[in-house]
Amino acid sequence: MKFQFYLGSSRVVDFVFFPALALYEKSEKAFGALNYEIMDPASTERWTLIAEEMSGLKDEFERFKFSGYSYYFDLMYQFDLRQLKDENDFLASVKALSKDALTAHLSSFLDRKLDLVIPTAEKSPNYLMEAFQILSSSSLETSDKWKLLEILEDPEHVRDEFVAFMERVKPIFHKFYQDVEYSISGYAKQLERTLASGDHALLEAMMEQYVFTETIEALRKSATINFYLLGLSDYSFNLITHADYTDIFLGINVLDYYFRLTEFRQRSKEERITVFKNLADKTRYEVLKLIAQGDSSTKVLAEKLGVTSAAISYHLKQLTNDRLIQFDANRRKNGYRINETRMKDAIAGLLEDLNIK
Repeated sequence: MKFQFYLGSSRVVDFVFFPALALYEKSEKAFGALNYEIMDPASTERWTLIAEEMSGLKDEFERFKFSGYSYYFDLMYQFDLRQLKDENDFLASVKALSKDALTAHLSSFLDRKLDLVIPTAEKSPNYLMEAFQILSSSSLETSDKWKLLEILEDPEHVRDEFVAFMERVKPIFHKFYQDVEYSISGYAKQLERTLASGDHALLEAMMEQYVFTETIEALRKSATINFYLLGLSDYSFNLITHADYTDIFLGINVLDYYFRLTEFRQRSKEERITVFKNLADKTRYEVLKLIAQGDSSTKVLAEKLGVTSAAISYHLKQLTNDRLIQFDANRRKNGYRINETRMKDAIAGLLEDLNIK
């Protein structure tokens, strides 16, 4: 297995993720379900400053999101990230996309993320009317439905608006990125040495908490693992498996956070309390029941529970961050499974706390 580190491309990922930091509020648990007690205070202080400087662009950023998903986050993954050297490369690549390419990506995004199949102009002359009817009957919020129709009607115009928005974001991004660039480079060298020595234990242990065993097995079979290291979204983690390689998006504080969290769990009852807090939420409890029965589509969950897709996305994010469900990166669409070990440990801990044999 070969490990590759793409620092220029890492900068692109941090840039695309950057506007989301405008939504940061320390009291907002849904921002990441992070335990601030064991985080680096420098990170949260930086996020607070970023949110303040981005406050004037916060509402505009909401234009490019659907049910908690960012259409342009996903668009980034459609490019060969290894070939993108910086944020200018990314914006030029987005700008160069044709109307057909943008429409095809939107259709794929809706199918994979929101389980919606929208007709295209090639397949139906009345595709906008048909799309309107499909969206009207969906569980999406009204504002999301209009955003999607706007893109379907004129994807190039909305694309140009996004590029112009990111151009305004760039100076703020540069200001903060220069503070973490050296740390990213140093962390890359350290992680590269660790992995080259054959020590993959901490990385695999962390992933076992959030992704399926099958996904980790696929990762082990990858000929190459490409690392994209994030210094601003430094507590983010994601992976995407391909036929012969895997992309890992890793915040530079994630592994240290996981190590600290493991120690914290060993001396605290907060972990099992977190499980029961999730179970105490009626909607979240019903989501878990449906996932246990095999349903994990945002659309299906929303329809069965009579709530919006945005609400389901919120609950899925919370359940994933709190490790009550695990994500399957191998499936074409988002897939989730109950984290049985986590549940059993919480119940066993409760019985022990109450001295029930």
